[in-house]
Amino acid sequence: MRVEGHASSEWSEMSSAEIAFIRNMSLSQARAHAILEKCLVLSESLPIAEWARTHLVATGYSSARVLRDSQGLEETAASRRVVFRAQAGDRLIDEIEAELNTSE
Repeated sequence: MRVEGHASSEWSEMSSAEIAFIRNMSLSQARAHAILEKCLVLSESLPIAEWARTHLVATGYSSARVLRDSQGLEETAASRRVVFRAQAGDRLIDEIEAELNTSE
């Protein structure tokens, strides 16, 4: 499971597109890390905290995945976001099934 940080393509007017992308990378990574840290701190249950430490990762995408409106224009405010992305592969489904079977 990923915590994905995103940013708009904006930065200061004096920055080149390359500099803006690099600075937004740091920003998007910091966003994702802050949310991941909050998730780990809020896990009061030891089994849940252990699960989170082994299954959650934080990733920053800078402005590589901005959101666009119906005319194709960047939605800058909406592009600054954090998203939880779950990818349920066979291994994860097997692990969840095994945990459910042992807790019954």
